[in-house]
Amino acid sequence: MALGGAGLRLSIPLAFILGALGLLPRHRAWRLLGWIVSGWILAHLCHEPWEDVVSESVLRRPVTLTGRIEGCWERTDRYHRARFVVRRIEQGGSVWLVDRTIRLYAADRGEHPSCGGRIRVRGYLRPPRWFHNRPRVRVGGWGLFLESPRLSEILEAPGPFAGISGRIRRHLFPNGSFEEGRGRGRALARALLTGDTGELPREWVLGLQRAGLSHVLAVSGLHVGLLLVLTGAISLPLPRSLRFAALLSVLIGYGLVVGPRSSLLRAGCMGAVGSSALFLRRPPQATNALSIALLGLLSLAPERIQGPGFQLSVAATAGILFLYRPLTGMLEPVPDWVRGPFAVTLAAQIATIPWSLSLFHRWPLMAPVLNLLAVPWLAAALFVAVIWAGLRIVLPGIAAPVVHLLDLLAAPLSVVADLSPDLLRTEVVSWAWAPALVLVGAIWAAVWLGSRPGARKPLLALGLVVSIGAWGWDQSSSTAPATPELLLLDVGQGEGMVLRDGREAIVIDAGGWDGPGFGVRVVAPVLAREGLDAPRALVVTHGDRDHCGGILDLARLLQGTEVWLPPGLSKTPCGQELLQMVWLEHRTLRAGDRAKVGRWRLTVLGPGVREGGRSEGRNTDSLVLAARIFDRSLLLTGDIDAAAERRLARSRFHHWIDSDLLKVAHHGSRTSTTEDWLDLVTPRRALISAGAHNAYGHPAPAVLTRLVRRKILVLRTDRQGMIRLRWPAPGPPRIRVLGRGN
Repeated sequence: MALGGAGLRLSIPLAFILGALGLLPRHRAWRLLGWIVSGWILAHLCHEPWEDVVSESVLRRPVTLTGRIEGCWERTDRYHRARFVVRRIEQGGSVWLVDRTIRLYAADRGEHPSCGGRIRVRGYLRPPRWFHNRPRVRVGGWGLFLESPRLSEILEAPGPFAGISGRIRRHLFPNGSFEEGRGRGRALARALLTGDTGELPREWVLGLQRAGLSHVLAVSGLHVGLLLVLTGAISLPLPRSLRFAALLSVLIGYGLVVGPRSSLLRAGCMGAVGSSALFLRRPPQATNALSIALLGLLSLAPERIQGPGFQLSVAATAGILFLYRPLTGMLEPVPDWVRGPFAVTLAAQIATIPWSLSLFHRWPLMAPVLNLLAVPWLAAALFVAVIWAGLRIVLPGIAAPVVHLLDLLAAPLSVVADLSPDLLRTEVVSWAWAPALVLVGAIWAAVWLGSRPGARKPLLALGLVVSIGAWGWDQSSSTAPATPELLLLDVGQGEGMVLRDGREAIVIDAGGWDGPGFGVRVVAPVLAREGLDAPRALVVTHGDRDHCGGILDLARLLQGTEVWLPPGLSKTPCGQELLQMVWLEHRTLRAGDRAKVGRWRLTVLGPGVREGGRSEGRNTDSLVLAARIFDRSLLLTGDIDAAAERRLARSRFHHWIDSDLLKVAHHGSRTSTTEDWLDLVTPRRALISAGAHNAYGHPAPAVLTRLVRRKILVLRTDRQGMIRLRWPAPGPPRIRVLGRGN
């Protein structure tokens, strides 16, 4: 027997268990723990994966989705996007009734309202992109791309709230842009007022993430709190009722511009509850306000609990509420103007450790210090952006000069983006649940003990240092293999690998896509899991984004590393960006150069000089490396073509070509790996890096036929995911694959 409706199956025995949790010892800490466990179980019971509704056959054919737009459309450089709550899926004669949120993408959103509305769309459902490494990483979520405005139909106009919000946005940002020009200041104002960072340079956004300051541009309770503080300070001379009206007006006005974002709704509900308590002359209880806000939000949309933004926002708020007072007590010798802001940021960082480590595998140690500068800057920038918005609505003729002030306020973001990784001190963490929970528990226990009467602050500080030091020791002693190995990573349609011997390692290419962020989202978690916080070098074979894009991200993230480049890379956009990173040591590799990485011996075989010209960083000019370990040899070929293979065969390094293992060039494209080349290499094993179901048809059937005909063992990332080859002793490697399950 079960209780509950669609999406929730709760057995009666489990219901009794959950009820018993509420009868734990009467101490409120135990009762709080019981309710947390109850909520966690309920959240998992409510979760119904899309895969249980959408089968593989549904993905192969177009579907018709009916639902509503949640919030407002956002505009990026390439498309519009919006959150779409799907209520009905139709395909052929089949109908599924669901309640799921996906991303809707459109090159042109046509006549759709700016915010809200109920619509019907037709297209192909796209699942999230999984990268099957260790750890497995999911990028994006379920989505549908509208190929044409004709494939959508408006069924119902937006409601009053969404309609007003859309009209305000169209007035502030006509056609998605400012009339005053396309300066960085108006992009900053758009981010602060709407949460839409699509027009900001991606390097700025990534720079804030590296520094632990991404919350600055993510519309959240911090923004609402700053606005309420500013409004309260300005309205202090007014009567209590007028102050209350001013606070509510600011909340409602800001909410209309931003739209129904989870973080804003939570903060707005908390602010409204707190303001109401003050108006009713009752002492406000922040924890009660948070509980009421969460109960209301999750009742309306239970799926919010699965969103990383929601989890981080709630955890940070709870951390501030519970840890702020103990931390300020610990920091008594510190001046008040530093102690308060520092305690707030430190409390939020401690509370979000489990979620941030599982998402990013990094701990920005300098974040509490940098927040001391970031919060006052945010207050000034938000205040100016709100003034601009008000002038834009009331007196548009004098709003233009304010944008120039926003241009000045945007300048620090460029500075943050260019900060050296050595200065940011971002700690790479090999995530594991048990050590993380031990760390969080130790810190919380130390803070709680420090808040008790008679506790000694030095003893508390020592406890914190020992806890964090134990965590650091656990990370430094995490399993780094003592045997040489090669990791071929699953980076989709691209290439990335790691060559290591113990703690010494190099990263050779790191995949990538059109914009930045791939290295942070996909490759950095693998390096963190492997305990590689500072590889000796980042090696770029050539300038294509599917090889070099991830290296750009890692170069901004990892500490104390250098970059090895082939000749001619400076002629490519990726190479130019790398050379502009002044904190990196750049080394150009030429044919004949040699290097050692632990027991690995590397020899550069190419690129060679092409007839009639110099190297220009293209596929045919890819860096080619011969790697030797014990009695085995590997040939790593980048994206060379048949012409480059012939040049290498005629070069003075032709005797290095014969290898036990071949990394097949250009993802198995038919433009390389010829019969003559395989006759020279004579490999026993071949590695191919390609994206599953890629549009290029890689690896080419002709190449696979040549390899199979020679009885060469073929390992492919599109089939096996991440591939690990380990050489514990002379002889063939031990092979381990993750497996994609497709």
